[in-house]
Amino acid sequence: MDSLDTIRDSSERLAAAASGNADVAVTHYPEWTLNDLLIHTGAVYGRTTEIVRTRPRERVRRSFPDDEAPDAVMEWFRSRTAEMIDELAAADLGVPVWGYGPSPTIGFWLSRMVFESTVHAHDAEESVGDPAPIPADLAADGIDEYGMMWGDHISVESDPLQMLAGDTDDRWLLTPRPDGGITFERGATGRGVIVTGSAADLYLWVLARADLSRFVTTGDAPAWHGLFHGVPLARR
Repeated sequence: MDSLDTIRDSSERLAAAASGNADVAVTHYPEWTLNDLLIHTGAVYGRTTEIVRTRPRERVRRSFPDDEAPDAVMEWFRSRTAEMIDELAAADLGVPVWGYGPSPTIGFWLSRMVFESTVHAHDAEESVGDPAPIPADLAADGIDEYGMMWGDHISVESDPLQMLAGDTDDRWLLTPRPDGGITFERGATGRGVIVTGSAADLYLWVLARADLSRFVTTGDAPAWHGLFHGVPLARR
């Protein structure tokens, strides 16, 4: 499944889970309902569409629906999804735009929306039943994206963390920096705390959506667990 198909499929799964369940609480966002999750994701999609269309070099603000009744939100969300997919499909992915990382382009936003859509589809499905599994290769790349976006903004007093994905043979070494921040290195090996599990569970863990019972651990894994679960949740 290519990136646009993944976004299309995940957004449809999110909408399907929210349909008829607008007032259900989101498992990992206790103050949100599934209607709120649709609004959040649709606002992110709308901002991405604006970025692709206008190619800004400064931050773009999100916009929200005028009517937050569930039926109106569902229609708005589906419209925002279709518009974004159409814009991304026609875009030159190499064009520089505002974003995250050292040299963001429209291609960054295509990748960002793959992760955004996948994770929030998982959130919605988990809130009403059993979520579809996150593909292992996508989860592994998602850990890399997390490190790029958050590594300079989080810190912990602990030994380095070695995360091992048994299903993909991937590994990440997370090393606290003396001046703050954490260096993420995919493929690197080191000593310290070890957490072993599937790539998908490790991705959900760094996103504060999995607890330590899913993993085999050695060392002070709770310190790292506290770090990931202490990162502020997304704003609606």
